[in-house]
Amino acid sequence: MKFQRVGKDHNGDRLATPAEVRAHHQEVMCLLEKWTMALLDGGKVNGCGHGGDIQEGDFVQECGEKIIVVSESGCLPTLLILTSSGAAGQKYSSLMGAYQWKPTQGNLETNRNYPVYRRMEGEGALYVDSYGNWVVGEDLDTARMYSSKRPVLISPPQDEWYYYDAGFQGGPEGQWKEDSNMCIAAGMHIPEVKPPVF
Repeated sequence: MKFQRVGKDHNGDRLATPAEVRAHHQEVMCLLEKWTMALLDGGKVNGCGHGGDIQEGDFVQECGEKIIVVSESGCLPTLLILTSSGAAGQKYSSLMGAYQWKPTQGNLETNRNYPVYRRMEGEGALYVDSYGNWVVGEDLDTARMYSSKRPVLISPPQDEWYYYDAGFQGGPEGQWKEDSNMCIAAGMHIPEVKPPVF
């Protein structure tokens, strides 16, 4: 992942998140001058004169520069495999399988500056919701599974996943339950090869 420090009025590139800057702190600090306060997506990063720390919050008014992501190549998988040998896999088997991050209208699809992975067969979306959680649902308006892992990074976590158990009609209200057997792993898309006809 590569970053660049630009003026606050620069447009067209995605702001780095606090989680991304934490993961690449040394690299980002090399871009900052001593008294820089650079805007992030949901926070700011300070130059060493201000302590060199990363803070979350709304700092649009006090930052004169920002940190953008100029390259994500080589960092994010384009194919993820969602599996569970536990209760989530039984309850939501239709949401298990391969998810792909692919272009829509010429750009890779994002939601809240995070990738949106779409299930390759049938409905399903793996994305970051308005609460800042990686979730799995039928579309961008539903959440059947979510991860409580913090900080929220640019790619989905492999653990700390929960699924929604709606219970049964007339029973107790539904609740979120942990599924320690749920896993998300980077996959490799192997195209279907048809045998030659002789």
